[in-house]
Amino acid sequence: MNKQVCFISNFYLTDFYLEIARYLAKKNIDIYWICPNVDDYQRLKSEWGTARVLYIGLTAVIDADVKKEDFPADLESIKSNDLLIRDRILKFNAVQGSAYLTKLKYVIYNFFQSNNITHVFGELTWSHEVVINRICRFVESCNTSSYNPHTLRIPQQTFGFFLDEFQSNLTKHKSESDITTSIKERYAASMLDSDKDIPLPDYLKLNDKIIAKSNKLVTKITRLINVFWGRVDNEDPTLETSKFRRITAGIKVFINAKFYSMVTKVSLESVEKLPFYLYPLHKQPEASIDVIGKYYDDQLLNIRNIASQLKDDECLLVKEHSNAIGDRGYKFYKQLNRYPRVLLVDEKVNTKVLMELSLGVFTVSGTAALEASLKGINSYCFSAVYFRHLKFCNVVTLNDFNEQSNCLNRQTDDTTRLSNEQFVNTMLKSACDGIISNPRSDSRCVSADNIVSVASEFYDLIKR
Repeated sequence: MNKQVCFISNFYLTDFYLEIARYLAKKNIDIYWICPNVDDYQRLKSEWGTARVLYIGLTAVIDADVKKEDFPADLESIKSNDLLIRDRILKFNAVQGSAYLTKLKYVIYNFFQSNNITHVFGELTWSHEVVINRICRFVESCNTSSYNPHTLRIPQQTFGFFLDEFQSNLTKHKSESDITTSIKERYAASMLDSDKDIPLPDYLKLNDKIIAKSNKLVTKITRLINVFWGRVDNEDPTLETSKFRRITAGIKVFINAKFYSMVTKVSLESVEKLPFYLYPLHKQPEASIDVIGKYYDDQLLNIRNIASQLKDDECLLVKEHSNAIGDRGYKFYKQLNRYPRVLLVDEKVNTKVLMELSLGVFTVSGTAALEASLKGINSYCFSAVYFRHLKFCNVVTLNDFNEQSNCLNRQTDDTTRLSNEQFVNTMLKSACDGIISNPRSDSRCVSADNIVSVASEFYDLIKR
């Protein structure tokens, strides 16, 4: 098969992609890599060869000998500032970050063209990953297709290939004969059985375990030792290299967590009889809000706008993400308490219980909106999520928050909206079997059975 496939290395996910790449290589597919980390670069080029691994460290890209006039004009449509402003690392050195992202698009385009790359697979978290996706989508002369393999949240152990940084569109590459009985049954059980509770996605439970481990004293001491004496790749655009910022960030999390414990929170018993909407806070920074939900990443502003739509007897309950305690400072909660009829609910209260009691659920792009929509509860998303066509899912924008438009009174009788059954039929054209993760978060992802399952799905997509 005359296909040249490229993977973007990304921390622990690299080990997972390596297994997929080895499987594909045995199917006579040529494998290439793009790598921002020097340690990963050394081990990848030792296995795949120097010519097949593009290193995109900061200096390597900024000093690259490329001339703007040698490249297509539509590369200029990819604006570095749009990415730099939200990047959690590059924004601290804006001059260097701008130079890096400006030059990167030429380096990537040249690599794709020189090697006739047909497919590129990677995350869409860091700015260099988004740049790569945008080149594939917006530069007409680029013949590379970009895919973001990612969990579909519900049902368990399914994933899809997203096409854009907002995770709003999926490949619909499967015919009826490709859809397995197993995946049909899982969709029916999780989305069509009204008597069955939708299980908490695996990745959420696994994240809870990781956070619990990170809060242990041994882990904190180890992290502190690494801050002072651990080796840091100063050229990696995804790593914080400033010891001062790393130390102050750790101290800030500790102080914030202490302040959070003193913030007034309401109990389930005190609000269960009230008419209320629910806003589960996103952990931040995180791709689900900083990339997928960009332009709506100011959650205090989102909450203020929602509160402005409340009727005189309604409330908005805000629930902290259990993995984000310590991320937000006292000022955040102090400002929250200043908004009339906005209440912070105890983070230990079951979100599903709150959701089922609520008038509707607001989120930027969270799983709570998908679950609410499937249960016939109005959900309101600030991002054009892939499940936005569900009957009870509403995408809201800033234009909806004005005196003339009550975004809380959306109609659900629109015939163009999808019932749960119609949504499932659409999703089956995209859904793939397997776990997309990294060995640190979920060791099951590198089991022999899962690698065969996931890699087979990659191969089927590439064949088409």
